[in-house]
Amino acid sequence: DTRITALREELGGLEAFRAALKAHYDDCGGLLAPIRRLPSELLVKIFELVSTEVRNHVSPASSSDEAILHLSQPHLLALSSVCSRFYTLVMHTCTLWNIIRLDTLERPSADGEIMMRLLKRILDR
Repeated sequence: DTRITALREELGGLEAFRAALKAHYDDCGGLLAPIRRLPSELLVKIFELVSTEVRNHVSPASSSDEAILHLSQPHLLALSSVCSRFYTLVMHTCTLWNIIRLDTLERPSADGEIMMRLLKRILDR
């Protein structure tokens, strides 16, 4: 009986170790993703193509909120939130930020001030 108890305890420890190894393997799975093997220059080119397509297919702003949203370039912000590598590439690639879309409809002065602050932030990048 003591031998069986000892073996059951050992089996429990081995099962826990196996579960920990599987969890570690699952955590590391993203490291093997093919996208990680792409050179940064190629990723930047892809980002530039996506950005151009997004800009070409966005309709003019119909409200102040929409105009402010366009100015913030949400497609680039979404790309930058994927992972730290994408963040670095997006935020440090000037060609992604060199076109600024500013929808100029008649706006209340408060909206104009918000847009000017956003524009300054973008230009500071």
